[in-house]
Amino acid sequence: MPYIGSSAQNVNTRSLIEHQHYLRVDADTTTYPNYYSFQVNYTPGNITVVVGNTFLKHTEYVATNGKEVLIPTSYTISSTDPIEIIGYNVPTSYVLERSDVNITNGIIGGVNVTDFKTILERLDALEAQVASLTS
Repeated sequence: MPYIGSSAQNVNTRSLIEHQHYLRVDADTTTYPNYYSFQVNYTPGNITVVVGNTFLKHTEYVATNGKEVLIPTSYTISSTDPIEIIGYNVPTSYVLERSDVNITNGIIGGVNVTDFKTILERLDALEAQVASLTS
């Protein structure tokens, strides 16, 4: 199908690992007292947690081990609120390890500038797409 504008680019570097639906009754509350515990696979830092219709902030839950998500029992969850947890995987090619970068006298070495430029270009394209949708 023809289109007007720049060529389409895939800007999503994450892939879905697991998508789980729960209710409060499904939570384990004995392993971690004061938390609702839910099992789901994910790469730490790459997870979406929705309670009811509210997306939780990263500060409102604990998700660090790639296997479970903990929501404090102080967070109000009604018995009928759906809890949706989506775990993602990030390709290792997009993960920059500390050992990959050398900083000497304020100069960064070991970073592939071409890859970095491509990522920035993709972000610019995405920003332009979002701006066109909101105007």
